[in-house]
Amino acid sequence: MRTPISNLSDDTVIDTVLSGNTDQFEELLKRYNNVLFRIGISYLKDPTDTEDAMQSTYLKAYLHLASFNKSSSFKTWIIRIMINECKMMLRSKRSAWNLLQVFRRNPNRPNLMHSVEHTVIAGEIKQVFESAILQLPKKYRVVYMMREINGLSVSESASVLGLSPENVKVRLHRAKELIKKRIMELNQNEQLFDYHLDRCTLFRNRVMAEIKKRESTTR
Repeated sequence: MRTPISNLSDDTVIDTVLSGNTDQFEELLKRYNNVLFRIGISYLKDPTDTEDAMQSTYLKAYLHLASFNKSSSFKTWIIRIMINECKMMLRSKRSAWNLLQVFRRNPNRPNLMHSVEHTVIAGEIKQVFESAILQLPKKYRVVYMMREINGLSVSESASVLGLSPENVKVRLHRAKELIKKRIMELNQNEQLFDYHLDRCTLFRNRVMAEIKKRESTTR
């Protein structure tokens, strides 16, 4: 019986793609959209910019897939690419991003200028917690997102960020100190910064269409 692709390892999926089955690259998007979305939000704080960085990341990963030597995991490899894309985007904009700018682009989302108490009373605990994370200084926010939301280990986080394991631990501890105790009680919520199914599907279709378009022009 043929093993479902969802049960195959990343390395096996990559071998399948490199053997000519381009469509199987979508499986990697399914596995890592949430991870990359959370990484992007921690740097860029804007969903649209994050998706642009994700698309560039996946296209670069696809184009250089043959050079992936499997000495590290595909997860850490693609996270490194995503971080570089985010940094390049931040440099190109040459502007200081803040929460108010983010929510001006998304008028349907709640105003972060409301007090924590008002938001909690309104039943928006998840958004309060996300807001608290986004207000952390970037060096703490990125580490917190890596460790607590995406579940990377200390060594994986240190590797992709170019930090020592001890530095990762210190920054995570500091991040937790900066978030209020009642908000921190929600930090195991796997729904935080979730990449919702409808949006995820549209994004996968967009990336795969771009990959196929590039393929057709190189034949």
